[in-house]
This record gives sequence, structure tokens and C-alpha cells, in this order.
Amino acid sequence: MSLKTFSALEEDKDDDILTKEEEERIAPISAFITSLVGKQVKVRLQDNSLYIGNFICVDGKMNIVLDKAEFYDAETNQNEVFSTVFVRGSTISYIEELVSEDPIDFTLPQTGL
Repeated sequence: MSLKTFSALEEDKDDDILTKEEEERIAPISAFITSLVGKQVKVRLQDNSLYIGNFICVDGKMNIVLDKAEFYDAETNQNEVFSTVFVRGSTISYIEELVSEDPIDFTLPQTGL
């Protein structure tokens, strides 16, 4: 399967100033996230809901904007379609680039418990 995945490692910090070590640590994550601009992505949230849409932009807090997004609610198995949606970075569990031949998996991830 051809995909790239990003897992959120920690919540947003109150302090917006990063140390040199923090900048070096997040540089690969930032490069990956910005490489997704213009591509179709799957975004799993911490509540197991899911967005699939075109990745438009990201800010310093990893908040993202998706265009032509579909939302799937894990609890109710219902979906909605949005022209544009803002997703708060602190709610994201992971982001995955979708490749056109990949089937979309809507199942919940296993927790390993």
C-alpha cells in the first residue's frame, strides 16, 4: 500500500516560541505536512471520526484546511459533505496521503488492548 502517515505526538503548547532543538525535531513532520498541500488525504481524529478531502493549507499549530471534504462519524456511521472545512490540529490523531489506487478504509484503528 502506498501511503504516508503522520501521527500527532503531542498537544498544542501555550508557548509559540520553539527552541532550536524543538525546531529540529519537528522539521521532518513539518516537511511531510507541507508536502501534502494539493493532495487528497485521510484525517483521523482522536474521537475516531474521519475526514477525507483535498489538503489546502496548514498553520504553525498543525490546524489544517480541507477542500471538498467528506466527514464520517465513527459513532453514528453517518457522513456529511463540506465544500471547505477547518480541522483543529490538537484533535488530529493522524494524517494519511491517499493514493488513487488505494481503497479507503473506514474501519476504526485497533488500540492493541
